[in-house]
Amino acid sequence: MRHFSFFIISMLFVASAFAGEPEELDPDTVANIESPLKVIVTENGQKTEVKVEGTSSQPDYRFLYSITKETEEKGLPTLSTPFMSRSHRHYPRRETVVCNDMYFGIVTPYDTPEPFRTSIEYGVREFLGYRYTPGGGTASFGLGVGAGNMKLFIRRHKKVGVENDMFELTDAPEGARNVHSHLMIWRLHVPFYYRQRIHRSFGFKISATMNFNVAAKAKTSYSLDDEKHTLKVKGLHQRLLTPDFTFAIGDFDAFSVYVRWSPVSVFKHRFGPEIKTLSFGLSMGL
Repeated sequence: MRHFSFFIISMLFVASAFAGEPEELDPDTVANIESPLKVIVTENGQKTEVKVEGTSSQPDYRFLYSITKETEEKGLPTLSTPFMSRSHRHYPRRETVVCNDMYFGIVTPYDTPEPFRTSIEYGVREFLGYRYTPGGGTASFGLGVGAGNMKLFIRRHKKVGVENDMFELTDAPEGARNVHSHLMIWRLHVPFYYRQRIHRSFGFKISATMNFNVAAKAKTSYSLDDEKHTLKVKGLHQRLLTPDFTFAIGDFDAFSVYVRWSPVSVFKHRFGPEIKTLSFGLSMGL
């Protein structure tokens, strides 16, 4: 009787371990064994076996019952849809993000006057952020605060200046040598993003960022008659807010590549030239 009770408890344990949501189902009898001599329950990975060896009336009796849990094939990429859980054992996760998405990129101006040329940008998209991962563990949403600079280079023999509150570019003095000009814009970033894990630590991120252009200044340096001259222009009338949109793909814990589109000009029409940019580069973290 003791062995029989142990068998029944074992069978109930195996059935409950792999059962789904409770439903009202008619029970199916797998086996009815009276007075088993020996009951062995083994588990190997996703497979569980119940083995009975002999009964009081049939010492040579043998019975084997196995259950295999269905799982996704290991090693293959998985992709989850937003808000959908892949397992009822995953729970939402909330986390604070510190110093994530440090970037350096090449900026290509478009719909922009000829003097502007290929430039650079650098910064940190998330000095501090908040990330929420719904049940399922592969898709997450985040919001952060960061800062960065965009340095726009200007072709040689052009100098910066302001005329009637409007930023403008004019020819450098005749005979000037080593003419270098650039426009620098300091920005605070507020990104909102969707991040998707594809396989292990590899995934992609789509983000929309609001940039607060807190300061802008321009500078020209050149040599004339063996004297070095420097022109600095501050107090430019840049737009306070400009959006950009980014797609990045790579390793969450290492490097990723990104493409960023900034469709709104840095200056309003009456305060400076149209400057829209398309950039690409590398970032640390995703």
